[in-house]
Amino acid sequence: MGIKKIIIVWITLTVPSFITAQNYIPYYNLVHEAEFAIFEKQYSRAVQYLDDAFLLEKPQAKDGYLMAYCLDKIDSKGFRERIEELLIQASQSNGLTTHWMEIQPLSISFEKDFYTNLERNEAVCDSLTRPARDTIDYYLSKDQEVRRVLVDSIDPYYGEESTEYEMYITKMSENDSIYQSQFLDYVKTYGFPGINKSGTDIAGTILVHIHSSLFDEYRSILLEELKKGNIAPYMYGSMVDRINCYNNGEAFYRAYNIGTEHCQPSKADAIKNRLSIGMSPYFQGTRRYVQIDKAAFPVD
Repeated sequence: MGIKKIIIVWITLTVPSFITAQNYIPYYNLVHEAEFAIFEKQYSRAVQYLDDAFLLEKPQAKDGYLMAYCLDKIDSKGFRERIEELLIQASQSNGLTTHWMEIQPLSISFEKDFYTNLERNEAVCDSLTRPARDTIDYYLSKDQEVRRVLVDSIDPYYGEESTEYEMYITKMSENDSIYQSQFLDYVKTYGFPGINKSGTDIAGTILVHIHSSLFDEYRSILLEELKKGNIAPYMYGSMVDRINCYNNGEAFYRAYNIGTEHCQPSKADAIKNRLSIGMSPYFQGTRRYVQIDKAAFPVD
């Protein structure tokens, strides 16, 4: 059985067991099939996958836009009303709808008032998510506070073999432990501030620097956040690959490839592992982008 068929069978077998509880993993896997169908310009097939996904969980903004894009390709006039509904819903859900309309435009022309309504919805979302982004900015600044000195000053002047470099590595590790513990408490209380809660995926930057002593707890808690749709599978997979490779010499998803070459699984195992967390077997990167112009991690 080919890898492509294995993916479809895996999705078919796992969807029923998740229907009764919130779990975006089967949803994500169906959307990835839709994305690949769009890549192959099979828009009706993509709509079928998206319809199935939307029956499982509340549509995420980007996926609503992808549905609108597919319907526009199939019959823009016949589906105009639903397309407009999907765009409104996306703009109300921290979507970058007007931005997506620029980089992957629809054929339909809209009245100025409709476009203004989209912009108004996005402005409301931006205002509501500002506290979450401020929190992210704070923890990002703490994440980079010591690293910036290490990279910009200590390493160039003293080198990695120096006592000064080792002292700063220790200081950086202590700094990570303090602020990443605080960030973990924030996640436990408010949920992970991914794109659905903050309008951005930038918080994922913090995760690839997780202190080894905190990794197991982060891994467990963020898996639950992934199932709630709060963190992109790619962000979760990148964290696990980098930190588990460092701690235990093993990566699972081929999601983080800098300094982890010796830890990587086979392609077949990587695809199986990706499906288990709802990560695309076709593309690298986060799911916030709507442009699907290449298969960066194609299935053979």
